[in-house]
Amino acid sequence: MFDNGIVSAYPAPVPPADAKPTLDWNGRREPAWYEGIQRILNAHDVPKRFTQARAPIPVRVRLEWEHDGIELTDTVATAWTHSLALVTVDDARSRTRGAWIDIGEVVRR
Repeated sequence: MFDNGIVSAYPAPVPPADAKPTLDWNGRREPAWYEGIQRILNAHDVPKRFTQARAPIPVRVRLEWEHDGIELTDTVATAWTHSLALVTVDDARSRTRGAWIDIGEVVRR
């Protein structure tokens, strides 16, 4: 193949004619696993020492999402320190299943 006098050993990639995006059951494009991921801005690093709960404690927590802003959500706390609580985050926007949040932003239900 010649292109401006230069021989191209590799032709330009062409997608297969039958290539289709993955669709969900409603016919919409299914997002990739990393689309929609947001950081929780008020989350802290894992502390060196903490106390594990014997049973999950029902709480209401204030989460501050990177793009969506502040949200109050009902969840459970599973561990704590004197200033932080580990709350379960069951949300597709989060990469992790939990976050360490200041105890001032966590209230028992």
